[in-house]
Order: sequence, then C-alpha cells, then structure tokens
Amino acid sequence: MFIVYKRQNGTNYARVCISQWKNGTSRQKTVHNLGRVIDKDKHIFKNRERGLFTYDLETDTFDTPDWLSDLAEPKPNPDSNLVKIPSEKLIVNFGDAWFLSRFLEIEGLDHVLKSIDCANADSFFSMILYYVLEHRSNTYAEDWYQSSYCRYLFPEADLSSQNL
Repeated sequence: MFIVYKRQNGTNYARVCISQWKNGTSRQKTVHNLGRVIDKDKHIFKNRERGLFTYDLETDTFDTPDWLSDLAEPKPNPDSNLVKIPSEKLIVNFGDAWFLSRFLEIEGLDHVLKSIDCANADSFFSMILYYVLEHRSNTYAEDWYQSSYCRYLFPEADLSSQNL
C-alpha cells in the first residue's frame, strides 16, 4: 500500500492505493480516500466521513491527532470504529461578547436585566448581546451563538428560530 497525493484546484488531496497487475499492466486501486491533506509530514487529513484525523500507513489505522483529543471529547460513531469530531465548533470568537457582557456587569446593568422575569435568562442575555453586536436577522442568531464566546457565558441558551 502507498499514499497517492494529488493537487486539485490549489488543494492537496490524498488516497491510499494498492497496485494490482492485470494482463501485464499495473493499475492503482483506491483502498481509502483520505481527503484533504492538512499536514503531509504528520499524516493529518480531513474528510466529511471522519472529520480531522491521522492515518498510519504501516498499520492501516485511523486515529485522532493528540492535540485535537485534548481540545474536544471524541464522539464514537456507533456504525463504525471511526471517530468524528466537529472541529468547526472549536473556533470561538472571544472578544466582542465577553467585552459587552463584562461592560454590562461593571456598569451594573446586568442586575437590571436579571430582574426581568423570563423563561430562559440565558437566551434573553444571549439575544441582547446578539442585537447589540450583530446587524443580521434573528435567523442567524443560533449560528452566531455557536461561534461566539457567548455559548460559554450562557450555556443554557436556546436560540433556535422556533424559540425566538
């Protein structure tokens, strides 16, 4: 087995192949599609099926990179022995939501907002931050919440469009 690298539209892709002889000619047969090459030297790849992973050619095994397993708890896929980690959720915009919530806290406005009775205070505070920081419609509130530090400040918030 060997790894074949191919550059397509400015992006490197890899696949694991074996050579097969048929009628005196050698042909490559793809065993695994590794997907996009993240780090060629460390054998780190990314594809839709496995997410971000490493591949060991000698043992023909897939694994999670060491530094990634420290950041997120891997979720096992019950259908196979693959590990799928939503790496996009690891990226968080820290500054704006933290700054605004800290400002409201220092100015004492958070006590005023907490005195308002509502079903879910985390959703209420998250929406206040969203309205101040964003100019988009409410349909994008949950996307903003998932990529913002606000999800750590107010973990019980539910910003799905049906609940807004």
